[in-house]
Amino acid sequence: MTRNVLLILFLLILQYFAQAQSFSLNFQHLTTANGLSDPVVRSITQDKYGYIWMGTLSGLNRFNGYNVKVFRHTPHDSFSLPENYVPALLTDDAGNLWVAQGKGIYKFDYNTAHFIMQPGSNGISTSKMIQKGKDEIYLASVKGLVLFNTAKGTFTFLHNSSTGTSKILLEKEVNDFCIGNDKNIYIATDTGLVVYYPSTRAAKNILLSTAKGHAIKKIAADKAGNIWAGCGENGALIIKTDTNFVKYDTYRQFLVVGNNLRDNRITSIFCDTKGRLWVATASSGLCLYDTSANNFIQYEHDPLQSMSISDNLVTHVYQDKQGYIWLGTEGYGLNYFNPDKTFFHAIQPSYNQSPTLPDYWCRAAGEDNAGNLWLGTASGLAKYNPEKNSYRLFQNTKEKNNVIQYNSIRSVLCDSDVVWIGTGQGLNRYHISSGKMDFLGEKDGVPVSFFWTIVKDHANNIWFGCREGIYRYNSKTKKFESLINNSSLTAYCKYNTISIFEDSQNRMWFGFYSKGLLMYNPANGQTKHWIKNLPGSSSLSGHLITSIAEDKTGIIWAATGDGLNWYDSAAAKFIRCLNGNGIASEKTSSLLVDNKNRLWFAGSTGLLMLDAERKNIKSFNMGDGLPTVDFNNQGALQTHNGSFIYPTLRGFIQFYPDKYEGTNNTGNVYVSSFKIYGNKEVEGENFEEKDNIALSPDENFFSLEMVALNYGNPQQSWYAHKLEPFDKDWIYRKERLVSYTNVPGGDYVFHYKTSVDENNWNVPEKTIRIYVATVFYKTWWFRLLTLLVAGYILFRIYKWRTNQKDKVIMLQSKAHSLEKEKAMVMYESLKQQLNPHFLFNSLSSLGSLITSNPANAKKFLEKMSKIYRYILKSRDSETVPLSEEIKLAETYTQLQQTRFKEGLQLNIDIADEYLHRKIAPVTLQNLIENAIKHNIIDAATPLVVNIFIQNEWLVVQNNLQRKNFVESSNKQGLAGMQSLYYYLGGKQIVIQEDEKYFTIKIPLL
Repeated sequence: MTRNVLLILFLLILQYFAQAQSFSLNFQHLTTANGLSDPVVRSITQDKYGYIWMGTLSGLNRFNGYNVKVFRHTPHDSFSLPENYVPALLTDDAGNLWVAQGKGIYKFDYNTAHFIMQPGSNGISTSKMIQKGKDEIYLASVKGLVLFNTAKGTFTFLHNSSTGTSKILLEKEVNDFCIGNDKNIYIATDTGLVVYYPSTRAAKNILLSTAKGHAIKKIAADKAGNIWAGCGENGALIIKTDTNFVKYDTYRQFLVVGNNLRDNRITSIFCDTKGRLWVATASSGLCLYDTSANNFIQYEHDPLQSMSISDNLVTHVYQDKQGYIWLGTEGYGLNYFNPDKTFFHAIQPSYNQSPTLPDYWCRAAGEDNAGNLWLGTASGLAKYNPEKNSYRLFQNTKEKNNVIQYNSIRSVLCDSDVVWIGTGQGLNRYHISSGKMDFLGEKDGVPVSFFWTIVKDHANNIWFGCREGIYRYNSKTKKFESLINNSSLTAYCKYNTISIFEDSQNRMWFGFYSKGLLMYNPANGQTKHWIKNLPGSSSLSGHLITSIAEDKTGIIWAATGDGLNWYDSAAAKFIRCLNGNGIASEKTSSLLVDNKNRLWFAGSTGLLMLDAERKNIKSFNMGDGLPTVDFNNQGALQTHNGSFIYPTLRGFIQFYPDKYEGTNNTGNVYVSSFKIYGNKEVEGENFEEKDNIALSPDENFFSLEMVALNYGNPQQSWYAHKLEPFDKDWIYRKERLVSYTNVPGGDYVFHYKTSVDENNWNVPEKTIRIYVATVFYKTWWFRLLTLLVAGYILFRIYKWRTNQKDKVIMLQSKAHSLEKEKAMVMYESLKQQLNPHFLFNSLSSLGSLITSNPANAKKFLEKMSKIYRYILKSRDSETVPLSEEIKLAETYTQLQQTRFKEGLQLNIDIADEYLHRKIAPVTLQNLIENAIKHNIIDAATPLVVNIFIQNEWLVVQNNLQRKNFVESSNKQGLAGMQSLYYYLGGKQIVIQEDEKYFTIKIPLL
């Protein structure tokens, strides 16, 4: 019996949860698919710049709204995290980021991106950190509460400074702790609540009266001074008490019933900046305390709703400075939402509710006098009670198929006690008070057709637009009327009619599926028809008219499949709206006008709002909380309390347009990274605080990445930048990366700012000075130096030319002496050629040959003749071919060999390519004769003369076996030859002597 009672109680609690749903929250998700290092999130904080940091089982993550940067342990890097699990994070009031790990507490150095371990923290494993005073951070550990003095860098266990009972209490393992409004510290332990009084360093144990087993797992203090505790062995009982521990409230709806093994412990209790209390659970998702009902509103995962929380096991709750609440889950990443900026409310099918909205594809909505919403979908009609969050369905099923004409609902109109329902295959009329459903057809004067729209006019007549045309229900005669007999409408009444509207002048406007727009004035029977692409005043941007509306100034607006149009009554023509801004050619529908005369309508990319001045468009997409950007191409509903309801392909969207202020929430904007062309991103630089950057001349190709911390919808952030004086004007774009190429050297200022409204740039701007060094040849000092050097060179040229003139005069005066010197050189050479010793020795050899060998004497005489003939022939020539000199050398050597026999040897190794080169006459003969003159010649130790080419030089080399006395040497032969060759070619002969060889190098001419 008791078990059944508990089960009934549990079901009642679940029913309460289902009925206590408040305005839906738009949960945005961050998972491993977005770059998160691990789906298990255990800690969250926001740093001094506004970035969100998340500790997971596998790394520390930083999120800027666009992407995630992961910090993990790196082997051999002592400044990386020592491990990847991050159980606790804290940003203190001074802007320091503290990271808790099993091996200690680490401080993040923004300038170097290093994690620096704090001395004395080794072995302190903490699950939570809270700052209390300026330099005081308290840490929860298994050995009690620890005080970290950041100024002194000391870690102190509180029990070490206490005695007696206080010491014993403070040694207990800390499950959780909080700081109350009274500045005392409330510690949750397995044996009760411990209150620590910092002023006296005393502690007291509190046994909460309704906490079975006394174990307290989670604790928090609200702004009213109450203490909230998650109690019990399974931690699923919540107790609220004051700090005097006199008054208690107990909340049991989180308890597990009977033998249900579901884990529903309280995992976190959190009080936000507005005083709202949030409770995270292990299987009931996130719960909000409702002060008026003294109970909790549940937000849990719904697989049918993409904007619901991603998982029911929530482990951590954190609120940032912008009001966003961040939730860590145990396996589904991060969820975040802003409870104060939930503008759009989605009405969708729910997995957790039955009955529920019958389909995602929504077509039409109506509201009855009781405030119930009649919601038409592709799979039936639902009567929805917003206060009770309950549905009643009108839907044909296999069991009951005569509930409604057709499940595909296309239009709904609530009229007093009647709900008109247009379906894809006929018209229904439902009587609210009696519950009777009429099936209307040909017998009633209306076709069984596709009913696009139903509208009530000022005379309470009901107008119907369907594929078969226009029909009217006369409120006086209670009959349907065909307009075929209306002379003004005869030509149009059979057009496929998708939209109908009555304006403030009681004129009826009809939008056709493919025939344009018709205006009908019942007062005088006049009509005017507009279609697409006709000349003059009869043109519209499209043939398909999806919606018609009138604004507060009396202007008629027509939404088409090809853009938005407004009616210029003075010119009696329609004009495309904002041509060139994308709206003129965009698909539009569902026109509504709010109290501020702003025009709301559905477009191809989401929900759009045209401001009252008709100048600027505001776009809303899924980042703003829409479940989709795909809208039904028909009408929308304005409810009695001023909310707008739009049908979409993922449910209905409800919002209050008058609550939208259009504030330009810019958020923080930074230059988050800087790259130099050809290099990777510069690491270890805290660019968020940089106000100047210095670059070398070859670093004038660079890029900057900006980031605006707009977590609600970063895709709506616009960026403006200007590199002054490089850019003449501001550049506006959505791209965050700015690149500059070939920037000249100089001083620049990079201006940048952000806005969520591309038409409103009245926002703060930031600057960074960028200095690009100038290439040295473009600097002023180099140009001045160049001028000085050029002047000096010109001066030296002038002096050189003056000197040259003087030299020319001197050379002219010395020309004759040079000629004389030349003649003397040639004469000296000729003397060498006619050496009397050679002639005497030759005649002596000839005389002996005549007696002993007349035949050889004859040959000897011929060779001698050749030599003197050659001398006589070349004496007037400055140079002769090398080939002729070689022949002379061979002939001369042969004559000398008659005298010295095997004691004289000549080796000539000269390639044919050098034979055409020139040398002075009888050079070789003189050098060979010089070798004979200065060296001992003997058959046992022959004199060997080698002649060869080496690097464009003619080399004459003989082995050195010098005579002690040379009778005919005057030491002038080689000197004269040097002068001769310097005269002929500007190069002197090279004379080399070592222990073995005497070498002469002759420059070839």
